[in-house]
Amino acid sequence: MKKLMAVFVFGLLIYALEGSAKKVVHLDKIRFIEGQWNLHVFFYDEGKWASTGNSVKVKSKTVFNGTFIRINLPIQFTGGMFEFEMTLSYDRFNERYRALLIDDLNGYLDLYSGSLVDNVLTVNNTDSGTQFPVKKKGFVYGKINFIETDNGFTMVSYVSTDKKTFSPYMQLVFTSQE
Repeated sequence: MKKLMAVFVFGLLIYALEGSAKKVVHLDKIRFIEGQWNLHVFFYDEGKWASTGNSVKVKSKTVFNGTFIRINLPIQFTGGMFEFEMTLSYDRFNERYRALLIDDLNGYLDLYSGSLVDNVLTVNNTDSGTQFPVKKKGFVYGKINFIETDNGFTMVSYVSTDKKTFSPYMQLVFTSQE
């Protein structure tokens, strides 16, 4: 039994080492998210984007030896403020980008996955089982696009109740503090 366990552990180690370069390469493709930013928040209302007010300073950074990118986001909205944390990674085993979101408003943990196409990272939670429940009406599904810009990046969030038709919800515009 000890021999079998040693072979198993050795196999996992070799597998992890062989794939470590791949996970960093894929995460490098979205490193435009890292940095110190001025965050401007907009909500989609009556067919147009409306600002919530002043910008706030935020910082995103890599954690766990560069295998994840983490960002804390204070979001101001009418009547208050909430904070959510997002951690991004590349799942090399399933060849998908992942985003884990938690917030202090609902105490909710949401898992998104997706891909990078034409330099836009798109993730959604349509198949994660972590959609936001709506009283007796089903669920609200989310989709987020991460788009690199000349001076930072933009996150555009969309919502859907049918997994197919997504409507704009929130736009987070990150501009460099430099």
